[in-house]
Amino acid sequence: MSNFPDRYDGFHTYNRCCRAAQDMGRSKENLKSYTKDRRAYEYWSDGNIHAANQFMGSSFFDGISADHIGPISLGFVHDSCYLQPMLSSNNSSKRDRLQLTDIENMIEIEKRTGIYPMSWQSKLIWEYICNNYKNHPDKISTIYRDALKQNMANFMYILYSILESCPNNGKSFLIKAFLEPHYDYFKYSYKFNSRGEILDQKPRHYTGRNQDEIDRYIRIAIESVFDYHEKNNRNNKHNLSSSEIILLSNICSHIENSLNIPINKQEVIYLVEMIEKRIISSL
Repeated sequence: MSNFPDRYDGFHTYNRCCRAAQDMGRSKENLKSYTKDRRAYEYWSDGNIHAANQFMGSSFFDGISADHIGPISLGFVHDSCYLQPMLSSNNSSKRDRLQLTDIENMIEIEKRTGIYPMSWQSKLIWEYICNNYKNHPDKISTIYRDALKQNMANFMYILYSILESCPNNGKSFLIKAFLEPHYDYFKYSYKFNSRGEILDQKPRHYTGRNQDEIDRYIRIAIESVFDYHEKNNRNNKHNLSSSEIILLSNICSHIENSLNIPINKQEVIYLVEMIEKRIISSL
C-alpha cells in the first residue's frame, strides 16, 4: 500500500481516484459534491474507520467497488464488516437506497459479529425500523429511508451550528466528544476475512505519520461539515422545529461559555434523540 494519508483520505476509498472514469453519468461538479458528502458521512459515522478504509483498499476489492450494505448517508456505520463488493455501476445506481435484503443482512451481521450497524445519531429510528419493517415492508425504501435521510440532515446541521456558533470552543468540543473516541482504531493494522471481519490486529509502530493520520482525520472531519452545509442544491435540509432550534441555541451557548465535555455531549445526545422521537412519531 502507498502511505496512509494519501491513500485512505476519504477520496481514494470507493475507487474515487478513478471515479470520473468509472461513473460517466456524473458531472465534474456532481463528483466533487459526491466526494464531499461521502467524507462528511464517513468521518462522523460510528464504526472502525481505519479498519474500513484499510479493508476497502485491500486486494478483496481489486477491480470492484466497495459498497456499504447500510448507506452511511442514512446513518449506518463505516465499518469493514458492513462492506460488500459490488460492481461500480451498481454501486452508483444504488446510492442511498434501503431494501428489505439490506436490513435482514445487517441484522444477521450484527448477530454474527456483535458490531452494531447504526451510528449513535440514528439509533432510535433504526430500532423502530427493526421492530416494524416486517409488518410494513412497503415503507422500507420510501418512508423509513426518508426518515433516516432527514435525520442525518438534521444531525449535520447540529454539527455545523456548533462550529459556527461556538468559535472558541465548538471545534474542540466536537473533537473531544465525538472524534477522540475513535483515535485508538489508528493504533492497529488489521487482517480480514472476505466478509470484512477482523481476524487479527497488531499494534502499529509509532511514527510521526501516526499523528499525521489523526491530524488529517480531524481536519477532514471538520472541513466536511462546512462542505456539507455549503451544498446549495441539497434535497434534504434540516427540519428542526422552533423548540428544537431554541434548545440547540442554548446548547451552543453552554458550549461556548462553560465548556464541560460530558455535560455538553449529553445535551447534544438529548437533542438528537428528541429529534429522532419526533421523526418516529410521524412514521
